[in-house]
Amino acid sequence: MEQDLTAQAEAFQTRQREKDREIKKLKEDFASEKQQHKGSLGRINKLTEQITKLEKQLKKMPGEFPGEDKLEKEHQEQLRKIYTLFDLRAKGMKEIDFNQLYELIEKVNQKTDLRKLAHTND
Repeated sequence: MEQDLTAQAEAFQTRQREKDREIKKLKEDFASEKQQHKGSLGRINKLTEQITKLEKQLKKMPGEFPGEDKLEKEHQEQLRKIYTLFDLRAKGMKEIDFNQLYELIEKVNQKTDLRKLAHTND
């Protein structure tokens, strides 16, 4: 019986040491995970700060993009020049609609085959 108790005690101590090793490993893994998450949280906080700064800068900017108003005016002027080739009233138009201009050019193209005119000028 004494041997049996000794064997059980040794088996118990072995299991206890194994459990202690498992606990130690889990604690190490937990500490490592915690460090990784802490680093991730730091990066997330920095990125959030950068986003906030950029959003504030964007709100301070006039228009949606720098020079957008200038580009729009330039584009409208180009469309107006083309439109006035077909209709002088376009000079007084506030805004030229591209689709409307395109339809006008298509109609003129159907009436006077512009492709033939282009080839005769070559």
